[in-house]
Amino acid sequence: MTEFRDLSEQERRRLYQDFHRAAEALQGEAAAAPLMAKTETERQKRFQERLRLGEGRQVRRPSWGLRLRIDNYASSEGFEICGVRELFASFLAFLRPHQDLISRRFARCLLRDNLPQSTTAGFSLSRTLLEIRRRADFLLRGGDFFKRATDRGHSIRGELKHDLLIWEPFGYELLDTFNHHDTGLLDTLSYLRYKLERRRGIDVFDLKETVIAVYRLSLATGAPFQLVEGHIGNVGALVKSIYVRIYSSGEKLTMVHRSIDQAVDEFLALYVRLKYFAHHLYPALLKMLSVFCKEESAHEIAEEIYTFIGLAPGQILKADAVKPRGQTAVSAAASADAAAAAERGAGP
Repeated sequence: MTEFRDLSEQERRRLYQDFHRAAEALQGEAAAAPLMAKTETERQKRFQERLRLGEGRQVRRPSWGLRLRIDNYASSEGFEICGVRELFASFLAFLRPHQDLISRRFARCLLRDNLPQSTTAGFSLSRTLLEIRRRADFLLRGGDFFKRATDRGHSIRGELKHDLLIWEPFGYELLDTFNHHDTGLLDTLSYLRYKLERRRGIDVFDLKETVIAVYRLSLATGAPFQLVEGHIGNVGALVKSIYVRIYSSGEKLTMVHRSIDQAVDEFLALYVRLKYFAHHLYPALLKMLSVFCKEESAHEIAEEIYTFIGLAPGQILKADAVKPRGQTAVSAAASADAAAAAERGAGP
């Protein structure tokens, strides 16, 4: 350091400032380097972890003939996962046997919201899962209008759960299923979205965990949509009956009832959207099972599907297995409304 002894005080200060800035720049680069790679590394780690957890469900790529048959069926029936380009690639699959890319149009539909459409018809799968869980939680809690100080929110929610279990157990179980779906799927979808944004092709077998999770939810109930619609409507009626007991203002009740009706309608619309994704993922499911079966004949391979997604037939909700006791949920809600109205009328 002898070369710095003869420097003036001003030169020493300048030199110190130069060294200090250089050291800060080096530290900044060292700190930024891992941060730049952190996002992609975390996505890959979470994706690999999801695959590891699903190792019990082994899959193998179908033969060339079976793949061509499935893609031909998917293209002719209008499944969005397979377009003309993908069908042509299936003809030449013997050149790239370990590559089976899905349609980019379907990948965008699966992973990105259609922004011009604010309705559920434009929701991506990840947003559909988030929103349907939110609506299920909203209905199970009875909305956001209970205030602990004024409405004894804790005990009232207990009363609501009791009413649902007595008068609408099927609706309660169905909402609870969607309220506790596997949120780890969102990590997998995040990684796939990253690949799509980098213009990397998405292979059918990248969707394995997605297919499993979607079909577990889609097959959670064996009831047709009309029956599901009726039961969720009954849940809404029971929730509204709780508010009739605690609110006397007609204006307040109107606002609350409108909010509950909207939550019911949105849940049903999201349920339909989830069924849409399950429908268009059907060819991917066939490839993972290495079988060919038309969708209307899926009951013939139902056992293989249940085994693959890890859902026992006994876990499927059936409306006839959880019937209300004594009277219907709607009549129970109407009775509660009448009782509350009579109690208010008999007051001073």
